[in-house]
Amino acid sequence: MIEIIYGIFVTLVGVYVGEIVIRRLIDVYIEIKDKLSK
Repeated sequence: MIEIIYGIFVTLVGVYVGEIVIRRLIDVYIEIKDKLSK
């Protein structure tokens, strides 16, 4: 039972962190694109 709760917790944290990382990467990508286009 504890393993299931732990698995769900790890999955939620992974999704949350992944979302933040993806947003950061998109922001960096847009910045680089803007600098290259100028």
